[in-house]
Amino acid sequence: MALGQLGLTEELFGSTLIPIGTLYDPFVRRGLDALFFGVYSGSKFIMIGTPSGISLSPEGGLHQSLITPSIGMEMPELDYYEPAFGKELEWIFLNGINNVSNRISSLYLRLTTSRLNQDLFNEYNNKKDMDLLREDVINGAYLFNSNISNDSTEYKVNLFSMGAMFSEVIEAQKELLKEGISSNLINITGPGPLYRNFHNNSLNGSHLLKILGNHTNLPSLSIIDGHPHALSWIGSALGVKSISLGITEFGQSGDQKDLYEYYGLDKNSIQEAVYKILNL
Repeated sequence: MALGQLGLTEELFGSTLIPIGTLYDPFVRRGLDALFFGVYSGSKFIMIGTPSGISLSPEGGLHQSLITPSIGMEMPELDYYEPAFGKELEWIFLNGINNVSNRISSLYLRLTTSRLNQDLFNEYNNKKDMDLLREDVINGAYLFNSNISNDSTEYKVNLFSMGAMFSEVIEAQKELLKEGISSNLINITGPGPLYRNFHNNSLNGSHLLKILGNHTNLPSLSIIDGHPHALSWIGSALGVKSISLGITEFGQSGDQKDLYEYYGLDKNSIQEAVYKILNL
C-alpha cells in the first residue's frame, strides 16, 4: 500500500520519487488488492520479492511462493523479471528506474537466495556485443549458449531456464550432450516482457523468434521454480512439442537438493523430460 501511495507523488505533488520496497515473495499475494489498485491508479514503483519458490527450502510451504509468477505476468503496466545473474539484475534494475522516472511502468523483481556461479555469465558471454545482450535481457530472454552444430545429431532441443533453476539446467545440458542430444540454452530474464512482446508481435516476428533464429522448430522444455503455467505458453508460441516443469503442489521443508528431486526440478528430472519429449 505504501509503495502505491509513494509511487503517485509525481501526479499528486509534481515531485518524482523512486519507491523501492522488498518483501517475502509469497507475501505478494497478501497485498494483492493494494498492488492491483496501485498499478491501476498509475502508480510507478519497484517491488522486490525474495526469496522465491522451493529454493527457499528450509522454511516450508508457507514461505515458498508458487503463484507469484502468474501474478507478475498478468498484471498490466507491471514488468516482471526473474534474473539469474547479477549483471542481468543490474541492467534490469537500471531500466526499471528509468521506466519509473518516465512514468512508463512499474517493476517486479522475483529474486532468490540460491547460490549461482556468477563467473558463468562472463565465461559464456564475454565475446558478445554487450549492448545487444543488454537489450535482449531487457526484452526478457537471450541465447546463453548452444552446442548445436552443423554435424550435430538428429536429437536437438531448446532448453528454457529461468532464475534459480539455471545451475540445474546447464548441468543437465552437459549430460544430455554426452548422450548425443544437443541443445540451445535460453536464459529467460523477464517472462512478463517476453510474453507481452510475443502477444503484440506474434505475426511480425517476436523477440522469442528472433533469439532462436533457425531453431524455432525444435521441441522445447521450460523450467521455473514456480507454477509451470507461467512458461507453458512457449511451446504453443513456437508451434512445437513441449514440456513445462515447475511446482504444482504446496512446498515443504527440506534440503534444497532433495526438494528439487522430489518436485522434479533436478538435473536428472530435466534429462528424463527431454528423453520423453524426444520419444527416447
